[in-house]
Amino acid sequence: MQGVVYYKIKLKLNTLDVRVKPGMSLNIDINTAEKNDVIMIPNRAIKIENNKKFVDVLKVDGITTEKVFIETGLEGDEGMVEVKSGLKGGEKVVTFQVTK
Repeated sequence: MQGVVYYKIKLKLNTLDVRVKPGMSLNIDINTAEKNDVIMIPNRAIKIENNKKFVDVLKVDGITTEKVFIETGLEGDEGMVEVKSGLKGGEKVVTFQVTK
């Protein structure tokens, strides 16, 4: 499979489980960091200008946008990025624009 990494590991169980047999395979997710109550936006919404990250936020009129500079944090494995500052939450972030 493409994009899948395989590692051979040794596993030591604290208690014996008769369902676990030598040579069995398993799928695991390794969570390296976790945060709760954070603002997450799609990575594709982030643009860079003079080495500073920003997003276009839809204004109340629903037509025009405002450039808002942001500071990012953790990046998820599904294309989402934490916003540490710049957004309050609830804003509509533009992920793509159609030009004529």
